[in-house]
Amino acid sequence: MSKLGIHKTILVKILFAFLFYLSVGNLFAEELTLPLNLSKLNWYVKQGFASKDIAPANSDLESNDYKKIGNLPIILNPIFKIPTSFDSVNEFTLTCNFRLNSERIDKGKELAFLFSGIGETWEVYLNGEKIRDEFGFEKNEIKKYKTQRNAVITIPYGLLKEENILTIHLAGYAPTSFLSPNILLGLRFKEGYILDYEKKILESVEQTSLLLFNAVYIFFGLYHLFFFVRWTEKKYNLYFGIFSISISTYFLAFSNIAFEIFSDTRGLLFLAYVSQPLALLSFILFLFDYFYPSQVFSKFIKYTIFSNAFIVLAFSILRVNFYLTFLYLWYILIISQIIYIFYFIISATRKGLKDAVPMASSILIILLVVIWEILDTIIFQTGIKLLQFAYFAFIISMVIILANRFIEINWETRRLNIELTDQRDSFSKFVPTQFLDLLGKKSAKDISLGECKLQEMTILFADIRDFTSLSESMSPEENFKFINSYLKRMSPVIEQNNGFIDKFIGDAIMAIFHLPEEGLGAAVAMHDELNTLNKNRTSSGYRPLRIGIGLNTGMLMMGTIGHEDRLSTTVIGDTVNLSARLESLTKEYFTPILVSEFTVSKLQEENKKYLREIDTVIVKGKTNAVKIFECFENDSDELRSQKINSRKEFTEAVSYLESEDYATALDKFLKLENPLPGDVILSFHIIKCQEMIDAIKKRTKVAS
Repeated sequence: MSKLGIHKTILVKILFAFLFYLSVGNLFAEELTLPLNLSKLNWYVKQGFASKDIAPANSDLESNDYKKIGNLPIILNPIFKIPTSFDSVNEFTLTCNFRLNSERIDKGKELAFLFSGIGETWEVYLNGEKIRDEFGFEKNEIKKYKTQRNAVITIPYGLLKEENILTIHLAGYAPTSFLSPNILLGLRFKEGYILDYEKKILESVEQTSLLLFNAVYIFFGLYHLFFFVRWTEKKYNLYFGIFSISISTYFLAFSNIAFEIFSDTRGLLFLAYVSQPLALLSFILFLFDYFYPSQVFSKFIKYTIFSNAFIVLAFSILRVNFYLTFLYLWYILIISQIIYIFYFIISATRKGLKDAVPMASSILIILLVVIWEILDTIIFQTGIKLLQFAYFAFIISMVIILANRFIEINWETRRLNIELTDQRDSFSKFVPTQFLDLLGKKSAKDISLGECKLQEMTILFADIRDFTSLSESMSPEENFKFINSYLKRMSPVIEQNNGFIDKFIGDAIMAIFHLPEEGLGAAVAMHDELNTLNKNRTSSGYRPLRIGIGLNTGMLMMGTIGHEDRLSTTVIGDTVNLSARLESLTKEYFTPILVSEFTVSKLQEENKKYLREIDTVIVKGKTNAVKIFECFENDSDELRSQKINSRKEFTEAVSYLESEDYATALDKFLKLENPLPGDVILSFHIIKCQEMIDAIKKRTKVAS
């Protein structure tokens, strides 16, 4: 054969080889290196599955049993025109062939497939060997439901060849209505189906940041729910908390980690689908209550509540094969709701409502993304999810807006608290807050006419001696200045001893104490303060002041009197009357402090050190005599010591005086006179005994 003939033969063989490659090329993809995009391969699908379909021959793929699909997604029900049914399940086979250049693959790295979306129950074969089993179809019922996003399928070492065949066996529900073809059955997205190194795939689908963001969203939602629990008037906190948690639930239910954890994904689909109407409903309620908190729900808001609640109820009671039908129905129902949100936020912006402008941009962005998500689910099926990013931006804007509102509310609250404090302080100038506490009231507005309470208290009455003669030498203005300067010094002394002033009666003070020790301590301290005041008066050329104080302890009625338009707080009872009577008796006994036996009986022994019984009196209007005691703690050290040492003899003498044995009483008082110079009460009793003896003698003489 000539050289020309040999060349022709070689050319013919090359041509036949090229033609053979072209004829088989439709079975094998042109990509020879990684990553291999499975979305660009020719796929062959058939209804049903048999053992021979695990690794079908090329001739089988060219038969009428298989349909050739040039582009993903592969939604099986519409391809085979599966009729609607409430419970039927169908099986399908998906196959594709691909070639790899093994020399350009790193032998030390594991390979894997990534399926961006696959369902509803399925298993995967490579070159006739099963490499993933998520199939659970028995007796015309799906036992294991595994619709999954971003499924990573590891390829056993050494299984890949130069020429490979990939087979997917699936089963899934027929469409339950004309609304949805059941897009979950098959390979649902256009892109995202690849063969590559496993580590690289895992890095591409890693969602740690998503989990961190969702933790923040959930915390943000719980924060607002807690805020609502503590401040129920602000319902928008409740709605926003539900909205934030619902969106987080949606993200987490469709996360890779959730799909890996749950072997059956029906529960995840339920959470993902039910969270969407809850999120929309709570978001609309949030907007309405945020901008119009005092208005009742409009008809459209009621329609929103009903329609979303209806979808949530449907998801809750129906099987998983009905989910998409009601999801698509919900898409129809929310068209008007999305329009309403657009209208609402634009209207709020035009009206100049607070926070409407900064909130509008973030809301409009998230609405556009929601619309994209719906259209992508129904039409485009790209699998591109933007809602997470839009929601993150929305959360940031809402944090700023709500934080700003909280700061403003906080400042307003502080301003109101200052005003209320000023009002309370002003009110306490007329009615002590301690009186309100004793009545069990938080504020003056809680007091009503006739409210009263019976309680044991200690009453202190204090009055300036000879005030009438003092006031006569002063003008009215000087009188008021004098009284106020005196009361200004005495009032803190009472407060320091845990008492409060119930009222001022001219120059007199009426104070109330819980404990008798506190009242007695206040009385002593008032005289100490008076001594300091008198030093200043004496140095300024004024005569010193003297005051008398009466103390009594007992049950008294605390309450309100007057008219509904004009109330006054007061205390009523014999305890009050006796205290006032003791104060007036200080003039007769020439002693600064008189204490009733009822107060003394309540005192601890250590508080009775400077007390001695001086007489028994009958209060006006009463028949029972009351023992009265002198408090001599303010006396000089020498006189105080002598009174303590002679207290027993003095008390014995008083007892004879009370029994009207005046002669014996006089004798005992006279025995005490010399050791106790300056004891005014002793002198008072000596004179009293002598007068009573003289009076008895006179009556006896007249009678004889």
